Amino acid sequence: MHILIYNEIYVNHLKEVFSSYILRILNWAGEKMKQSIKVKEKRIGSGKPIICVPVIKCTQSDIVSEIKSLCKKEIDMIEWRIDFFESIKDYGKIKGLLNEVEGILKGTLFLVTYRSTYQGGNGNLSENEYRNLLLYLAENKKIDFLDVECLQWNEVKKEINQIQAYGKRVIASHHNFQKTPSEEEMLLYLEEMNQSGADILKLAVMPQNNEDVLSLLKVTDIAQRRFAPKLIVTMSMGKYGMVSRILGEIYGSVITFGLNETASAPGQIPYDKLNKMLEMIHEFSKE
Repeated sequence: MHILIYNEIYVNHLKEVFSSYILRILNWAGEKMKQSIKVKEKRIGSGKPIICVPVIKCTQSDIVSEIKSLCKKEIDMIEWRIDFFESIKDYGKIKGLLNEVEGILKGTLFLVTYRSTYQGGNGNLSENEYRNLLLYLAENKKIDFLDVECLQWNEVKKEINQIQAYGKRVIASHHNFQKTPSEEEMLLYLEEMNQSGADILKLAVMPQNNEDVLSLLKVTDIAQRRFAPKLIVTMSMGKYGMVSRILGEIYGSVITFGLNETASAPGQIPYDKLNKMLEMIHEFSKE
């Protein structure tokens, strides 16, 4: 009887050791497969997450003024939410605005995003108008990244390849402002975005409780290993999800969105406070 108990304890111990060993191998393999992106001397995907601050003004003068202010603060990345621009269908005015900010941006990463009303934004372009806008923006050398709402297109991979051919990095995105889907659904969304050929996969969801936030963080941790070397950006929005905006370095989300004057999504944290929290996490995560 004592021998049987001893053998059972020994077998269980071996299982624990083996499981721990396998987990260490998987984590090591995930770290080896990770890829970082270097643009304008800034590296995304290594260490502290990049902070991106959205600009959602409507007029050219207000947009340029806020971009100037953010560049003086040495923000990592600026997101121009072009869906709020009052002249979004006037390519001449878009070109004029981009020319005006060219000398301002310098080392600041520049992301341009059109967010449709379907995805919680202000844009109401047709699919064809949206596609033409993206391809027009792809030709502009002032832009470093373009956001693409890829889950509602039939042939999105072709368009993303065209955008990348101009040297642009593509962030494939999907937003759900109503709820947090199941973990299986969220991973399927990320898998579909991964198949699009985009450089970065972004998923934002709305939590109803703390458990939803934990589900999003779990999915982030799985995705940053499963879809390596692609980079992952995730966030749980609103007051429940605020914590997800500061834990990217721990769970694998490489960009977080901070607030300057006006939030582009619920739960965004003011840039200065967010930066201090990320610095603290980065410092202690190295120990």
